[in-house]
Amino acid sequence: MDEARFGQQGTPTRMWASRGSRPTAVKQTRYEWVYLYAAIEPATGVSAALQASLVHTGTMNVFLKMLSEELAQNDHAVLIMDQARWHKSRAPELPENITTLLLPP
Repeated sequence: MDEARFGQQGTPTRMWASRGSRPTAVKQTRYEWVYLYAAIEPATGVSAALQASLVHTGTMNVFLKMLSEELAQNDHAVLIMDQARWHKSRAPELPENITTLLLPP
C-alpha cells in the first residue's frame, strides 16, 4: 500500500516555429496535484484505489475503511507501508481485518 502524487508543474516555453521567427508561448504557472492511495494483492493482482486531493491521516482512514469493506468476509489484509507521518500517527482507524507493517527507516 502506498500513495503517489501526480500532477503538472509548469511547461517549457520552447515551441516549433519557422526559422528566424521568435514566437511567444504562454507558460503554465499554476500547479495541480492529485493523490492516489492504492493497495494490491501481489499473488492475484486484485487492487483497490482511492483518488484524493489531500494526503493525511483522515484521507488514509477513508481508504482503510474502503479497503476493509472490499475484502471478503474471512480475508485479512497486511499492508506493508513506508513510515510517512500519516502511516504512523496515533489517529489511524485500523479496521479489524487490516494489519499494518511499517518498513524500517
